[in-house]
Amino acid sequence: MIRYLHRKNPNSKILVTGCLAQTDSGLLASEPGVVLVVDNKEKSIISDYIRMLGGEAVAKRESSVFGFFRVLPSGHTRAYLKVQDGCDYRCSYCKIPDARGSAVSRNAAEAIREARTMEDAGIREIVITGINTGTYKDSEKKLDDLIESILHATKYVRIRLSSIEPELITEKLIQLTRHPRFCRFFHIPLQSGSGRILKLMQRHYTPSYFINKINKIKNFNPDIFLGTDVMTGFPGESDQDFNETMYVLETLRFPNIHVFRYSRRSGTAASAMQETDKTIAKKRSEIIKGNINIYFNEYAERFRNRSVPAIVEGSKTGGRALGDNFLRLHFDPSYGLKRGSIYNFFILDILPDGKIMSRPVSEHEQTS
Repeated sequence: MIRYLHRKNPNSKILVTGCLAQTDSGLLASEPGVVLVVDNKEKSIISDYIRMLGGEAVAKRESSVFGFFRVLPSGHTRAYLKVQDGCDYRCSYCKIPDARGSAVSRNAAEAIREARTMEDAGIREIVITGINTGTYKDSEKKLDDLIESILHATKYVRIRLSSIEPELITEKLIQLTRHPRFCRFFHIPLQSGSGRILKLMQRHYTPSYFINKINKIKNFNPDIFLGTDVMTGFPGESDQDFNETMYVLETLRFPNIHVFRYSRRSGTAASAMQETDKTIAKKRSEIIKGNINIYFNEYAERFRNRSVPAIVEGSKTGGRALGDNFLRLHFDPSYGLKRGSIYNFFILDILPDGKIMSRPVSEHEQTS
């Protein structure tokens, strides 16, 4: 990506940050066009570095791994509230613990204040994020307690949780999915449906545990949108291992699956294992991808002739809205709906390519 950007914009100054900037800063600094590599701990003041590169004098400020919300230009509807950083898990393929360090959690009172600030600035959806968000803990307040407190402290903004490990989803968190302002959405990484591969990955659950947890969530809230991550080509992954992964996916039928191929990271436990042929890994990825639209359309069909609350994301060139259940809706721009407003949308049709056609529900329909 760095080299691509340099080729496209040879006179531009490139500033790099992220996990690789933490673990391989020297390598990144040697790339053409890179003028600055910013440590992860300095990301919250990255705008100051950009201004300095432009020749401005900038007063020294304290950085924070959590950053602080800054009022965005009008029209923005979503903001991210980082409440956790670092990870104490040691998945055998991952370098994040080396790049981010041990798990730390944001002060709950500070996070709640920031959520209020976001709401006051006109933000309509706050996404709760972290590196391993489910491990959040401030004193006796855990992630589900924090989310509940934010919902109590705010009035209209809706709350969406980013990604969370299956073993960290509590009963209380599941119950919160029925709160009108907590989005009916979980992204829960599977990685593999093979018990043998999960052990090699040093994950914290078994396939049966994962299936039972997902079914428990679905039984409590059948309308919830569930996404997952799946890795193909992990070292030693056999045809049997892959078939077991396919069994889990066929059983649970996630409407969203992020599929990616194993990529070796030096210094990890997996880097010493015998790699799976990349051609096989690619083929397995394509097999999974071939089912994604089928699973998505099955989920979307649940909402045909039903209403979904959604935030308007655009209405000039083509009406678009994002449902609380992560469905991306399309509507006729002639309705003239204001960006950032929340409406109930009636689902008219789901096209073969997954495009969802809708219309806003009138006030009369909502009250009748």
